[in-house]
Amino acid sequence: MRHAILSAALLTLAACGGPAAKKVEVVDDTGTRITMTLTPDSASAYTAGHTAYIGLSQKWLDAYMLAGATPRISLPPVIASMQALRREMDALPLPACMAQAKRFRLAAMDRQIAELTAFLSMTQSESGNLDRANALVQSATTVVDACKP
Repeated sequence: MRHAILSAALLTLAACGGPAAKKVEVVDDTGTRITMTLTPDSASAYTAGHTAYIGLSQKWLDAYMLAGATPRISLPPVIASMQALRREMDALPLPACMAQAKRFRLAAMDRQIAELTAFLSMTQSESGNLDRANALVQSATTVVDACKP
């Protein structure tokens, strides 16, 4: 009986087609434009993931803005809190469709932390670090938006 119900459910899902795949163009960590095909998850999975992702992204933005207004000598605790937020983002469970958004966001965070650390130590950072970080944040946003069912 269970097999019959499961088979009927699978046939119904197949007939409905499930969520339609979406193609988006984004910029990866090397600065290369790539096309991704994303299949949205369920509305409930998206809502839960989106809420957590946006909340943590807002905390990151607040910390990054604070870092930008912090004197060099006072930056270490701000950078430490940003590293903690980065670890929190890394551990954040997200729906499959949003996994690439998380990778883009983590790469952007890494670049922003590297930029602040270089400023703190008065060393030269990688050229274009912040431009690439901004492009990665935009790519993450594009992916999150495309994952909406």
